[in-house]
Amino acid sequence: MRTTVLLCAVVLVALVGTGCSWERRLPLTAGSLVGPLPARPGRSLVRFDPTIPGARLDETVWDNAVGLFWDVAESHQIGFDQHYHPQFYAIPVRALPAVAQTAVLLVDSRIVVPFGRIFAHVFESAARQSWSTHASCFADGCTPTTTTDDGPTTRLAVKLQSFVVWEAPLNHVNLYARVTVSSLAADGTVVKETSFKRWILEQRLGSIFDTHASMIRKMNDIANRLAEDLVLDILNSEL
Repeated sequence: MRTTVLLCAVVLVALVGTGCSWERRLPLTAGSLVGPLPARPGRSLVRFDPTIPGARLDETVWDNAVGLFWDVAESHQIGFDQHYHPQFYAIPVRALPAVAQTAVLLVDSRIVVPFGRIFAHVFESAARQSWSTHASCFADGCTPTTTTDDGPTTRLAVKLQSFVVWEAPLNHVNLYARVTVSSLAADGTVVKETSFKRWILEQRLGSIFDTHASMIRKMNDIANRLAEDLVLDILNSEL
């Protein structure tokens, strides 16, 4: 993932032998689903089970380097890190655009997506529209409660089993997610379990002429779209 020519080449010209890394982040914008959504009777009680034991789903982050990890700060932002190889600085600035279009790997990118927060936010926004009353919780083994009794109760345990992000080809992002939704009896017994999968492939973020902010905003939009597709699949199913 390469953006416009960076000052790193100028500021750290004396450190050609070591290369340098840049963190690029923007505040996360989590999407919200707006109709048409199926209308369901009564209320919903949803428990978001952790993907990492003991860590809230909305504080769980994924990247293309180590996979998933727990990081509260990173869960509120989205972006990528760029590591510039030492060879990068040996190329004349005017030649960088042409070199970037070749197969020569001069920049490694770590893509960081807080999909746990994105998915949970989209799911909650949709649930509040589908049911007359909705409540949810994130702690492992928690029990969501509502203060009103307005009809039948749909109890769900939702677990984001896996999420994968990768870059291929250059400046294109790919996302894959798998979610398990369990329908629960009043005593917490699993009545039914269903798996949902969605992916978005080879989404173009930009070119060497685009700013890092523009590319991150596109990545944020793509992640929101994947979450929206997943939640629509879930709510349109027989829960």
